[in-house]
Amino acid sequence: MALPTATDVYEYLEGFGIDNTDISSQWIDKRITNNVVPYIEETIRQSLDSETEYEEYLSGNGNDTLVLSRRPVIAVLSLRLVQTLEIEYSISLTAIELIAAAGIIKSIRSFDTALYQRPLFPRGNKNIYVSYTAGYATIPNDLNDAIIMLAAEMALSLKANRTGGGNLSVQNWNRQWGDMGKYTHIRNDLKRQAHSILKRYFTGVAST
Repeated sequence: MALPTATDVYEYLEGFGIDNTDISSQWIDKRITNNVVPYIEETIRQSLDSETEYEEYLSGNGNDTLVLSRRPVIAVLSLRLVQTLEIEYSISLTAIELIAAAGIIKSIRSFDTALYQRPLFPRGNKNIYVSYTAGYATIPNDLNDAIIMLAAEMALSLKANRTGGGNLSVQNWNRQWGDMGKYTHIRNDLKRQAHSILKRYFTGVAST
């Protein structure tokens, strides 16, 4: 997974008088890795790791769908019904279809109590084992932009907290103070733009 770097953030903030003499590239790179990427993954409920394999024990809901914790899902590797600690039943992967972008496993067979059919995912507490791969081999361009925007907002916040925003102007236009000090307006705008991108990746399903 190739993340944006401090160089991308400096380029994005062209004209704001911020470079590695104000904020080190190491500081920005750490914010991207330790703050921005985990925040985005939690917000959109998708993994930015490069095709990572995951194992989960999920609780069956008594119907024909099961929601995984990470997405987008690349492939389901193994699926088992855990009755007790000693007994497990494999579920054939041919019995399911995968809705990859939403991270949903769906039974191909419809569940019908009138025909005494058992649900593929019976109710239980952590009674279904799933092994699957998920993530992005390459971060989508719009998510890449969101990472840069949020990192740029953090850089502007640090600059403002250190110096009140500095005595900076571009083409005789002075930035005005706002509720958060200088850079208030651009920082709010960066967050709005970034979250507008992240909304495209919301699935509308609750986390399991």
